[in-house]
Amino acid sequence: MGCSVKQLLATFDSKELSEWQAYFRIEPFGPWAENLNTGRIITQIRGLFRKKGSAPEKPEDLSLGDYKAPLWVTQQSTAEQLSMAEKIATMFGAKRVKRGEE
Repeated sequence: MGCSVKQLLATFDSKELSEWQAYFRIEPFGPWAENLNTGRIITQIRGLFRKKGSAPEKPEDLSLGDYKAPLWVTQQSTAEQLSMAEKIATMFGAKRVKRGEE
């Protein structure tokens, strides 16, 4: 963040730091995340020209520079992503509606 831990703690309290960590888990940022996003874009474009039956490339393989995510970042399962999306939607007042009941 461009400052020492002492300077950081003088500016932010532990609650705000925890909020930034939670945000980072939902929407990673920083150079490694930018490299991964670049890899995702390249993967999508190259996928258009992929030969039938060939294995798709991974964004990590096509990222610029070294792909090194922080050690505590883990890949979420589809169920975990859906659960998080539902929690966020609920925070904003969304209500669950079954298909056909719209």
